Amino acid sequence: MPAVFPAVARLRRPRRPPPLARPSLPRLAAAALAVPEGRQLCDKKYLTKLWKAGYSSVMTLTRPEGIWSALAIAVGLLAAVLTLHTDDLQYAVLFLFVEGAVFGCARPRRPWQWACLIAVWIPLSQLFNCLVTLPSPRDLGFPARLFLGPLVVFFRATIPVSLAEVPGSCLSLIPVLAGAYAGAWMSRVSASA
Repeated sequence: MPAVFPAVARLRRPRRPPPLARPSLPRLAAAALAVPEGRQLCDKKYLTKLWKAGYSSVMTLTRPEGIWSALAIAVGLLAAVLTLHTDDLQYAVLFLFVEGAVFGCARPRRPWQWACLIAVWIPLSQLFNCLVTLPSPRDLGFPARLFLGPLVVFFRATIPVSLAEVPGSCLSLIPVLAGAYAGAWMSRVSASA
C-alpha cells in the first residue's frame, strides 16, 4: 500500500492464518500412547491435548444429542414392548420404520446411530424373556404389585420366547435403518429446496 493513504492501511484487517489441519489418526494415537507411566489417558492434561487436536466431537456428547439419544432409547423400549405384545409383525415394522424416519429427519448427521439406539432393545428384550422368567402380576404381593407390576406387564412376553428366535429379532435393524436413511434423505432434500 502506498504511503499516501496511511489511514486506509490502518483500517485493513490483518490476514488470518489458515486453519490448522487435523493431525492424522496414527499421529493422534502416537500422542495418546505417549502417556507417562503412572498416568491415565483420561487425565485432564491428555484430554485437553486431544481436544486441541480437533477431536472434540469424538470425545463429547452435546446436550441436544444426549436428549435425542435418551428419546431414541425410550422409543426403542416402546418398540420392544410392542414386539413382545403383538403377533402381527406389520405393526412393529411400520412403527420401526416411522420412528427411524422421524429421528433421521430430525438429526440427519448420523442416521445409523438412531437406528442402532432404537433397534437394539428388541433382541435384548427377547433375550431377557428367554433368560429370566417373570412371574404373573397376580402372583406378586401388594408392595411388589404396586411397584413392579407395570414393569412385569410391559416386559413379560405374552407368548413364550425361545432362544432360537433371538437372532432373528436382530433383523429389526433393517426397517429402522431404512427409515433413518429415508428421513435423513428427506431432511437433506427439504434443506436444499
